[in-house]
Amino acid sequence: MRSFVFVSALTLLLGVSGWAQEEQPPLANPTGYLTIQGKRLAVEILGGNQKGLRFQLFESLNDNGPRNAAFTTIEEAEFYLPPEFRRAEVLWHRKQFKRSASLFRKVSEEHKVIKSLPGNYASLAEIYVLDYLLAQALENDQRFRVFVQAGKNLDEKGLTGSLKAFPAICSLWAKIEDSRINQEGWPEIFDGAVALEKSASLTAPLLAQLGLIKGEAKEGMMNVVENLLAEPGTSAEDEGRAALVRKRERLRSEALTGYHQAFTFAGNRIPWLSKSGMEASMELYIKDPLILSALETLQAGEDLEAGSVVARRLKEARAVGELYQVTGLEQGEFPAGFEAVMQASL
Repeated sequence: MRSFVFVSALTLLLGVSGWAQEEQPPLANPTGYLTIQGKRLAVEILGGNQKGLRFQLFESLNDNGPRNAAFTTIEEAEFYLPPEFRRAEVLWHRKQFKRSASLFRKVSEEHKVIKSLPGNYASLAEIYVLDYLLAQALENDQRFRVFVQAGKNLDEKGLTGSLKAFPAICSLWAKIEDSRINQEGWPEIFDGAVALEKSASLTAPLLAQLGLIKGEAKEGMMNVVENLLAEPGTSAEDEGRAALVRKRERLRSEALTGYHQAFTFAGNRIPWLSKSGMEASMELYIKDPLILSALETLQAGEDLEAGSVVARRLKEARAVGELYQVTGLEQGEFPAGFEAVMQASL
C-alpha cells in the first residue's frame, strides 16, 4: 500500500486528532524521504503533479540532476513541514489568527510547486489563509470581495478528504456576494449547500460554514417575501397576503435553523463563525412577530402563557443571547434592540 505523509502537529482546521509528530529536521537535512523498490531515499523534493514527483537525491545533490518518479513506483513518501508552518499552527491554536495567517500565506506562496500533490501542506496553508479571510469578510462586508477572489484562485488538485469540498463552498460564498446585490439565486445557494452536506463526510468547521450559508440563503428568500408584503395595494385581510406572511415566517424559522447549525458546529474553536451565526440569529429574533408579541404582552404587565408558541420563541431567543454572553463573543454589546429580549422576564 502506498502512502503519502506530511509530518505534522495537530491540525484543528481539519478536525484531525491523531497525526504523527516528529521533530522538524535542520535545514541541512533532507526535506523528504521516498521509498522505491524497498529502498528509503533521502531526497530534496522539487515538485510534482498528479502523476508523480520530481526530486533530487539529497546525499549527492552536486552529482545528480533532477529525477522523476511516478506515484505507481513510490511505495512510501514522507514530507517534513517547514518551520513556518509549525509556527503558524501554534499561533492559530493560540487564536493569534492574523500573525498565523501571515505565516501560512508565506508557506503557501513559497512552496506552491508542491500544490498538485495530494494532501500537501502548501494547499493546507492556503485553506488556513482563506479561513482567516472569511473571518475578515464576515466582520466587514468591504473585505468580502478579497475572500471571494482568493477562493476562486484556490488550487483544488492537492486537497484531500473533506477539504475537497472547500472550493465548492467558496463558490457558494461567491454566489452569495452576487445575490446580496440582485436578491436573486437564493434557492439555488441553499440547494447547493444541502447537496454538499449530503455528498461528503464533512468536518465541523465546514458544516458550520454551510450552516451560515443556508441561514443567509433562507433569510434572503425571506427578504424577497418581505418586499412583496411591503408593496401597496393589499389589505391585512387579503388571502394572498396572509399566505405570504406564513411563508415569511416559515423562511425565518428555516434561516434560524441554518444559523444555529453554524454556531453549534463552530463552537469556541472558530469564533467568527459562532459570532456571525449568533448575531444573525438575534437580528432575526428582534423582528420576529412572536418575539414582538411576547415583549408587548410583558410590557403591558401581563404574563405569557406557559408553554405557548410565543413563550417558547422568547425562551429560544434568550438562550442564544445567554450563549453569546457565556462564550465571550458579545464584547459588552448585543445587536441593536436585543437587550429588550434579554431583560424580559419569563
